[in-house]
Amino acid sequence: MSLQVKFLLLVGTLVLAVVGSLAAAWWSLRVVHTEVASPFHSVTHVLAELGQLKRQAERIAGGLGPGWSEPGTSAGPATLRAAQPTLAPREPTDDDAREIRAAIGSARSRVRTLEQDDWLRQRIGLSTWNSLRMKVDAMSAGASDWAGGAGHASRIGALRACWELHELIESTELRILEDARRSVEYSDQLRATLAWWLASVFLAAALTGLLAVVLLRRWVQRPVAELRRAASRIAAGDFSHRIPVTGGDEIGQLMREVNHMAGMVDRLLREAVDRERFAAVGQMVRRIVHNVRNPLAGIRGLAEITRMDLPDTSDGRENLTLIVNTVDSFEKWLTELLDSTKPLVLHPRPTPLLPWVQSVVQTHLPSARAKAVGVEVATHNAPDLVEIDPRHLDHALAAVLANAIDAAPPGSKVSLSVAAGPTPAQFEVSVMDHGSGVPLDLRGRIFEPHFTTKAHGTGIGLAIAQQIVRAHGGLITHEDAPKNGSTGSGAVFRIRLPVCTGQSEQPNVAENSHQPG
Repeated sequence: MSLQVKFLLLVGTLVLAVVGSLAAAWWSLRVVHTEVASPFHSVTHVLAELGQLKRQAERIAGGLGPGWSEPGTSAGPATLRAAQPTLAPREPTDDDAREIRAAIGSARSRVRTLEQDDWLRQRIGLSTWNSLRMKVDAMSAGASDWAGGAGHASRIGALRACWELHELIESTELRILEDARRSVEYSDQLRATLAWWLASVFLAAALTGLLAVVLLRRWVQRPVAELRRAASRIAAGDFSHRIPVTGGDEIGQLMREVNHMAGMVDRLLREAVDRERFAAVGQMVRRIVHNVRNPLAGIRGLAEITRMDLPDTSDGRENLTLIVNTVDSFEKWLTELLDSTKPLVLHPRPTPLLPWVQSVVQTHLPSARAKAVGVEVATHNAPDLVEIDPRHLDHALAAVLANAIDAAPPGSKVSLSVAAGPTPAQFEVSVMDHGSGVPLDLRGRIFEPHFTTKAHGTGIGLAIAQQIVRAHGGLITHEDAPKNGSTGSGAVFRIRLPVCTGQSEQPNVAENSHQPG
């Protein structure tokens, strides 16, 4: 997942958290307004209107029966019931008529106002509302008829309607107050629920913000810190440092590129160091060849003159012939060693494999006999003909064989195995000794130029061998030899080469550079 997608998801999550918090707050206010504030406002309004309607009924009753509306008295239902049987007939005065008509108008106005309040009808029910309207109409009609001269019966009917209306209003007020009390209890529960809900929402928003911080640290801050640490280590020369890559986003790709860059710089520096080492080796080789050739020429000349003075059947003549041949081979190797300081040019050609190996072994038999070390050659399905440059590959195999003879203890054997490779297109030449082997901490450096564990070694044999083998498109490796009693485990150097290089028509050119194996 790319860094852009991660940031989009993160921003989207934060936006959802903020929007959710705002929506929860708005919804909570809406619920409080709908379930608590608005009903209480309606209760106040309805109770005020019902109180006004009740007072208008008392005004009408006061006009119908003098003395009931005096200060300190109330023309309530009990008063109306007690006074009804003792009411004496009387005619309305003009003041009574005006008071009754004004009270009737005000009562009908209150009814029209209450009729527009849906909350009241929902609370008291349609039947109670219709009964209230009917009683207001009956009270208004009876009082209006009596004020118009209809007689005592209309007065009694109007008073009864006032009484019933008064009782109905008071019972309605009690119901509304009871509902208000329940609403208060419900509002307390609602507030607690809303408080818990809002706390949960804001806690979720806070956790989302905390998650955003954690993800930012994981996606950006920590990888950038790793990049800075790697840049500091690489700038200090530690090119082996690698950044642990944990993601596939842009920063993860940058980490991989930094690791690749560090590896490339490390490889280039190693190659530069190796080139400098090989340049120094070249200078040293040229001095050695120059200083060794003159004594070799003297040795060969002396051996040749001495051989000429001996009869053909003399044993000394055979030894002198071996000396001359060895000096000639050594001279040829010196020439090739001198050529190895120049860019390596291979001339592969079809070469019989086993005779070539035996020719290299033959030149090392005197040194092996001098150490009482035997040398044996075995074949295992090896190809008869391979395409190599025997002149250069002689040096590679000779360096490995010389090391094996030098490491082998007296009385042991150095075994050469010529076999088919892991694929039909490859073959292997293995050289095994039963010496002390190569220590674990030095195995990574045995192919480095100038690295040696011998007191008088130069450290260039295996380095040049690796260079030549690689120029052939092959590989040289090292491993422990199987245990062989008290003689130690020893070492096995395995040279794996292609049977056919495919470059027999054109020279194969390789630079004098070396990469540690």
